[in-house]
Amino acid sequence: MEVTFRIGFALAILAAHAPFAAAFLRSIRRRQVPEVLSFAAIGILLYYDLGFVLESIGYTFRSPFFAPLASYSLESFVATGLVILASPYLLALGFRVMTGSMEPIPASPSLEFAPRLKPLFLALFLPVSLVLGAVGYTAIYGASSAAEVKRLWLGILGGGYIVFLVPMFVLAFFLRTRDSRTRGGTFVTFLLLSSSVAATLFLGQRTMTLLPFLMLVLFRPRLNAMRLAVSILVLLAFAAVALNFYKGHAVKQDLDLMDRVEMVVGSDLVRANVLARAIQESEPIGARLLPMAGQGYLYAALFYAPRSWVPDKGYSTAAYFTAFANGEDTEYLAWGLGLGFLEEITLNFGYLASVPGVILYGMGLGLLQRLCQAYDGAVVGVHLSAIWMSGYVLPSVVLYFGSMTVFAMLLESCVSRRVHSNPVSFAPDLEPGMEIPYPAMPLAVTPHTAQGGS
Repeated sequence: MEVTFRIGFALAILAAHAPFAAAFLRSIRRRQVPEVLSFAAIGILLYYDLGFVLESIGYTFRSPFFAPLASYSLESFVATGLVILASPYLLALGFRVMTGSMEPIPASPSLEFAPRLKPLFLALFLPVSLVLGAVGYTAIYGASSAAEVKRLWLGILGGGYIVFLVPMFVLAFFLRTRDSRTRGGTFVTFLLLSSSVAATLFLGQRTMTLLPFLMLVLFRPRLNAMRLAVSILVLLAFAAVALNFYKGHAVKQDLDLMDRVEMVVGSDLVRANVLARAIQESEPIGARLLPMAGQGYLYAALFYAPRSWVPDKGYSTAAYFTAFANGEDTEYLAWGLGLGFLEEITLNFGYLASVPGVILYGMGLGLLQRLCQAYDGAVVGVHLSAIWMSGYVLPSVVLYFGSMTVFAMLLESCVSRRVHSNPVSFAPDLEPGMEIPYPAMPLAVTPHTAQGGS
């Protein structure tokens, strides 16, 4: 009877979240970029619903750190499920408070290069991207796996490894320009895509390899549900086949494809069992595993501040949780377990804080939606961050997608202009149809590595 209840409860959560998936697909059919809220809901479906449903119907994902959901009491199972069930609706509440009714963002790019600046853009950023791609490929050349060289190169580069993400940042901006749809632009897109992949191979992170392809899938016109589903399956299969290259000897060589897929899903996507343990190790209000309530968010706020300037800024939520789960000292950790935003709220402020915490996240997503209305170049980084926040802690999301977004905004301000605009509260004095001015913004430079998931 209990097993039947667990299965029914999990399927009810999936049904309750179906309207968010429908809204995402509806926007695609209308040739619109789905709202940031819709991307966040897809992230919840992938990272939380998927694992919760699969474990409820009998699949077990083995982990030395997280027990399967079947081992938790019915009360803990239901508590975890209720948090997952409510999360997209709470996000929607905060999101609508900040956005109200806004014009949808068209899937077709609205940026074009300012006169005489396109050659400058290509002369500067294309060679830089190609050089970084060549250096990244050279770093991995001859190695049997990325795991062999990852520690070596990260030890040499430190936080400077973010420079090798520049080709991906340029690609994110270029995809929102009209030139990317021309024949010559398609060739430039291919060069940037190749450079993005080659430049990050030595980092040993499948996410960095797959992300440029996902950008093309999600932010090129003519996307539909079938192409999206096929693309996700292809990327998942690639991640499974390439498991040995990225993990090296940490993965058995004789695993068949289904075992590899199960390992990728269990380690990269499933966060429901992580949330269950986070709730189990948390107080109703306050922090049990962290030095003080909100310590992980303090670290995120001070993320770009060098530790030599702020020695007491602490560490990420993932670092404290990983140290607890593995019995290590937080200060000497060189890796981190993957945590999503629900676990991060719970570990920082307690599980009862999930309700106001998720609403605040929704309000943040609403502000990001407004940012995308003002800066079309920010669309790719902002929308991808909404998916990734369900799988990784805030410092990791800020490092990759925050930097990507600011970089694109800078490029938009310097070398391009909007063909049309949707006036928002960032420009309250503008009349419809007027061009929105774009003030330049300083690009943050990260001095150290995020301690989030891999």
